[in-house]
Amino acid sequence: PVARNDMLETTGYSFLPAFGAVGFEFGQNITKGIGRPVAQTQNGSVTLSTMGGPTSWKIGNDTYAFVSAGAQKANYDRTTNAIGYDVKSHYMMLGGEKFVGNQVSVGLFGGYSDGTSDADQSRGSIDGSGGFVGGFVRTAFGNGGAAQFMIGYQDLSYDMSRNVMGSTARASTDGHQVFGAIDAEYMFGQDRLRFGPTGSLEMYHLSVDGFDETGAGAWNL
Repeated sequence: PVARNDMLETTGYSFLPAFGAVGFEFGQNITKGIGRPVAQTQNGSVTLSTMGGPTSWKIGNDTYAFVSAGAQKANYDRTTNAIGYDVKSHYMMLGGEKFVGNQVSVGLFGGYSDGTSDADQSRGSIDGSGGFVGGFVRTAFGNGGAAQFMIGYQDLSYDMSRNVMGSTARASTDGHQVFGAIDAEYMFGQDRLRFGPTGSLEMYHLSVDGFDETGAGAWNL
């Protein structure tokens, strides 16, 4: 198994899972970027707050615009069938949120992500980028509960270079992903002291088109 894995790393074939990792990091950036639902108590009743969301400003009656940007880095360790790699990603998002009463809001967002996955030992890299759109619903309930449902779609483009046997194989392809998340919490306490259970469930479905490499002769995929 060790010799087989070394051969896979030498030819670079085991770098292919990085396509999925780039898309996954993009999706996580987006789900984190829209923030979380937060409930607050005012005059004995629970209302939905803007505190859990990104930086926002009022643009109309119970309507807010928001902007969110960020970056993150993730490390994927070597496994039996895959070389290790690092993923660096960035995103920028603009959106709007409309409050429907005191306990419900709906929102839309769109933006752009880009990132790079670098294989260990300089075996290659995958550059990914793409625009995304999505929407969400937030609600407050009970005496301190809040929940959020989000769904989105992202179109993706990839450029890959793979160092193999003294040559560099290159390819470009497209892909897309659908992602969604459910977040919920039930907080107790008042003012700045809040405690209670939280939970989340995230879903990512990624598809990458086939491709043909050039530049490495018989070692092209």
